[in-house]
Amino acid sequence: MQVSSICLPAKVPVRVKSLHTNPATVNDPTSTAKVAAPKWAQKTITLPPLKRGCHLITSKIVKEVRQELSEYQCGLAHLFWPDDMPAHIKSSMFGCALMIPISNGKLNMGTWQGIWLCEHRDYPTPRTVVVTLNGI
Repeated sequence: MQVSSICLPAKVPVRVKSLHTNPATVNDPTSTAKVAAPKWAQKTITLPPLKRGCHLITSKIVKEVRQELSEYQCGLAHLFWPDDMPAHIKSSMFGCALMIPISNGKLNMGTWQGIWLCEHRDYPTPRTVVVTLNGI
C-alpha cells in the first residue's frame, strides 16, 4: 500500500510561543526514596500557513516537543488547535483535539497513523497547536 501526503517544505519556520513545566519528582521528608511524580509540559506551536488540503504535520509537532517528550516513559499527549466560526462544520466532522499515548519517550502511533491538519480555507492562515504532555 502506498500512501501519499503533502508535507511542509524543510525550511518553513515553526514558532514556539510558550513552554511550561513542573518538577518531576516529589521528595518525601519521611523517606530517603524519591518517588516519580506526574509531570506536565505545554507548548504552543504556530504552524505556517498551509494551502487547502490535508497535511501530515507529525514530524513538525514531534520536532518541537522532542526534548520534553523524551522525559516521559508513560503518559498522554493532548493536541488542541483552536478554530473560529467558519470551522464549526469542519470541527464537528474532524474534531479540534487529539490525544495520543506516550510510551518510552515517543508518541505511540501505528505505522500508518499520524497527526493531520485539514485546511479547508481558500486563503491559508497560520495555525496554532497547543501540545500538553502529561505522565511519568
